Amino acid sequence: MNASATSMMRHASMFRRCIAVAMFALLSLLAQPAFASPEEPAMEPGMEFIKLRPELLKAGWKPVITREQDKDGTPINQIGETGNMYRAGFIEVEYCIGNLVYCLFYYSRGKDCLQIVTEGPYIQLPTGHLPRLHRWTSDCHPPEPVPLRPRQR
Repeated sequence: MNASATSMMRHASMFRRCIAVAMFALLSLLAQPAFASPEEPAMEPGMEFIKLRPELLKAGWKPVITREQDKDGTPINQIGETGNMYRAGFIEVEYCIGNLVYCLFYYSRGKDCLQIVTEGPYIQLPTGHLPRLHRWTSDCHPPEPVPLRPRQR
């Protein structure tokens, strides 16, 4: 397969993901669950994800790493803006899409699932931009987690 065909397949795959996240964003407008427990972090649309994430971890939510791969076998959490988020330490990012950079993250706690959508790219501080919480739902099924393995150098 030539490079042009591989590139077209990658773009088609990202387009399908873009449609999926857009559908999720539209459907999530209909319902926004609130956590009832006082030990759960307060979540408000627009809050900085970098401030929310430690609170989620402290409340027992565990990052879920996706197994999903592009057609060439590259893990999708290693490509483009998704890869930027992953390399910045957000190992639970599944994928990011669109000009506004919507990113999808999964967490689990026991049998519970938490799906977070952020808006905005991650650019290193102090002059950078931080993603903000856009939507969240506990009505989800997280991707099957990948066992954590040391990186090979």
